[in-house]
Amino acid sequence: MIKLAWLAMACLIAPLPFAPAGAAEAAGDLWQRIRAGLRFEVIARPEVEAQLEGILRRKMFSGAVQRRARPYLHYIVEQVERRGLPMELALLPAVESGFQPFAESSEGATGLWQFTAATGLEHGLAQGWWYDGRRDPLASTRAALDYLSYLAGQFDGDWMLALAAYNAGIGRVRAARRASLTEGGDGQFWSLDLPLETRQYVPRVIALGWLVAQPRRYGVALTAMPDHSQFTPVAVEHDLTLQQIAAMADLDEDALVRLNAGLNPLLPLIETETPVLIPIAGVDRLRQGLAERGDGMALAQGLIREAAGRRLLGLLRKAHARTMEARPDAPTLSSLWVRERLAYHARQAQRRDAERRKRIHVVRAGESLLEIAIAYRVEPDLISEWNDLDPGDGVRPGQALIIWEMG
Repeated sequence: MIKLAWLAMACLIAPLPFAPAGAAEAAGDLWQRIRAGLRFEVIARPEVEAQLEGILRRKMFSGAVQRRARPYLHYIVEQVERRGLPMELALLPAVESGFQPFAESSEGATGLWQFTAATGLEHGLAQGWWYDGRRDPLASTRAALDYLSYLAGQFDGDWMLALAAYNAGIGRVRAARRASLTEGGDGQFWSLDLPLETRQYVPRVIALGWLVAQPRRYGVALTAMPDHSQFTPVAVEHDLTLQQIAAMADLDEDALVRLNAGLNPLLPLIETETPVLIPIAGVDRLRQGLAERGDGMALAQGLIREAAGRRLLGLLRKAHARTMEARPDAPTLSSLWVRERLAYHARQAQRRDAERRKRIHVVRAGESLLEIAIAYRVEPDLISEWNDLDPGDGVRPGQALIIWEMG
């Protein structure tokens, strides 16, 4: 701790000079581009030093975190540069979610940027059974940077206050600032009476910028990060799941699911308006596979769109006829092909149910219902049904869930 304090204080008196690029930071490495855009003033505060020590002790920017960032970071950096924003904002998902798109807080915030349902809707992030924009790395990045830009504008370009508002809410920061000014304070972030989480959050973002600027000084190894896009958006109009797409393009399925975290991986891509993000290496293979598949497997898109969301899952499990009796306003699925497909899925579901075995899953910190469903290859609705959870209920760390896993 003494050594860390000395190192930290050494760089508190002046802006941090960039260290020479190491072996993992050759020309064209994204870290160089990030360093060039770091703009936060170096602030001699014990709060920042404490967060710097905490990041190093808890390995909050370890190689694993950096590897999780790799698919998304180039896109985020591009968006930050396009808006002329401080590059420290590109590192914010490391603090918010550890670059885990399925991370979910106890308050229900989710995604790389941790939008709550209400805030997500306010910023145009659609949320439904088929798609959740809060987990979409592209849509959520654009929404987060738009929101942060707005917050900075509300506080006359003060990024410390903007970050505090992103964490605690703009109303709470405004109230704390008014109270500070009324009591003779300067109204700056460091003098505000804010929740402990927020008082740690802003210094943590500053400290993370220090680490990226001076990795050698703090003994942090930065993983090579190519300065080019890691994916290409591909429009997929067929009745395919992400699992099938991964197989067709010879891609790692888990990596594809994380890259497309906004899409429900358990359902086919039925006329989703969101393109599938495909790692560069698999684009040509996927396009070839789609061309070979042909138009014969395309869905009757207009009919299926009417039956989208949770209701379609009900149709798949309970069969079309029963659904029509239970809900007279349900869509009329006159297509023989669609009815046959629904019946096929119902038979498959019955067969799978007969082969399941009971498991008890204890929820870990940061896990969401969707992540658990993906791990066991079951629908989230089934987990809710097995555990008497209401639609939309989250899960909490330590909660024991009954899972009927395929044998």
